[in-house]
Parts: sequence; structure tokens; C-alpha cells
Amino acid sequence: MKKIITVLLSFLIISCSTNERNNEGTEEQKLENQPTEINSEFQNYVKSLDKIPLPLTNNTLESLPELSKNYDKQAFEKYKAQYTVEPLGIFYQSNNIIAIVDVGIGDYGPAPNLTTFDRSGKKIDSISFYQKSGTDMLYEGIEYLTLYKAGKISVVDTVKIWEANEDGTDRIDSTMKTSSNTTVYQVMSDGRIDKK
Repeated sequence: MKKIITVLLSFLIISCSTNERNNEGTEEQKLENQPTEINSEFQNYVKSLDKIPLPLTNNTLESLPELSKNYDKQAFEKYKAQYTVEPLGIFYQSNNIIAIVDVGIGDYGPAPNLTTFDRSGKKIDSISFYQKSGTDMLYEGIEYLTLYKAGKISVVDTVKIWEANEDGTDRIDSTMKTSSNTTVYQVMSDGRIDKK
């Protein structure tokens, strides 16, 4: 009789621990399924965006092309770059990453921002290109952007600075200094945006 009770208790203990493992497996499966839902939401957002025709050239004094008119507005709010108002479109994509350009408002008008994501929608890196653009009494900065195929970006800036007159009410035109620089960026295979 003791042997029968021992065997029954053993089966009871084993079946309880098996049920606990099955319940844990169910929780793990729920967690595994969660990224798929996020992935699906992000992929639907990506499908609502246009591909940017490349090469694309732009500068701080001109408008960006009107693309991605039928984008998913709810998803944009979730995936947009900070301080942007609408997406321009897909700049670059590979098997592992997607690079999306959003449009913000700069000193002169529309300002492009680039954000890279993995395929599940997790943000990897981002950059705002028109960082030197703007104007005031003693400063004027204009930038020229070119987006190339294969994730390459070139930004050429022209900056003019002046000294102020004695009372600080105007600039002295003869003190103007002009500088021009070119910065090249590359979207890397892991999604980082490298400055070359």
C-alpha cells in the first residue's frame, strides 16, 4: 500500500511540474508573439510610405518633393523623428534595416531628418541634416543635401558670418567671412549613421 501511495504521489508531483512548465511555455510564446505584432505594425507603416527617388538633391531654400501622401498617420506618431511633422519616404533598406526620412520645420522651411530602424521597428540611429542652416544679423547658413543610392548622404554647407558695428545694431559688411564644408554620411549595415 505504501508503494502505491508513493507511486501516486510521484505521478502527482510530476504532472504538477509539467503543467507549470507548460504554463511558462505559454507565457514565453505570448512574449515571442509580441514582437511579431510590433513588426507587423511597423511593416504596415513602411508599406504606407513611398520610396524616395534617388539621387535626391535639396537645400534649405527649396521645398522637398511631396511624397508619401497616404502614410499611416497613427503609425507616424509612433515612429517619427523628434520635431517632425510628416514622413518624406523610404531612403534606404536592406534585409536588416530601413532608413526613413521625415520632414521637420527649420529656420528656412522643410528640414529632412533621417532615422534608421531594424525590421521590427526598433530605432537604431537618427540625424537632422540642416544643423547649420539659419539666419540672423551676423550669421547666414545654407546647406545642400544629396541622398544617394546605397545609403550615402552628402551635406555641403556655406556659412557667412559678420562682425557687429560698435553699438551692435547692424553688421559691418566688409567683415564678412565665408566658409564651406562637405560632410559625408553613410548608413551602415547595422543601421548606424556614420560620419565619414
